Amino acid sequence: MKSVKELIEEFGGKFKGGKLDDRQSQKLRSKFADIDYFDSWLALMQGIDLINLNFELNAETDISDFGADFEIMNPQDQMEEAYDFYPGIAAIKNGYIPFGICLSGSGDPYFINYKSDEFIVYRIPHDAVLENDKLDENKIEKVISIESLLNLYLNR
Repeated sequence: MKSVKELIEEFGGKFKGGKLDDRQSQKLRSKFADIDYFDSWLALMQGIDLINLNFELNAETDISDFGADFEIMNPQDQMEEAYDFYPGIAAIKNGYIPFGICLSGSGDPYFINYKSDEFIVYRIPHDAVLENDKLDENKIEKVISIESLLNLYLNR
């Protein structure tokens, strides 16, 4: 698995998505101040222009064998999902930061586990939320690593 620095060196400047500006970065940093590994995640989002890019995975490239169609969230969407909507409210308390918006109709958002430096994309269905904002880990679906996602996008 590559470090954030290595991912940025390999993929920085190769995407045409939105870029986090300093104001957005500061706003995210203040909103997510209590999150471990946030600096690594923020560095990734600053170093690779991914905001609002669409990614479509078939069942063969999605680890969960389901397939995925999502857009990388902008900072406002990330903050709203994390603090205003479920499953984001429960997800943020359990180690997941909002990352993508579903475009296929299920409405299930995509997340990155911020307690890990592996940068894996997960889909957390709404029905994974349990009482007291716990998550049913059996319903959380591992989708793809960031490195594999970026390679797929560039080689499509």
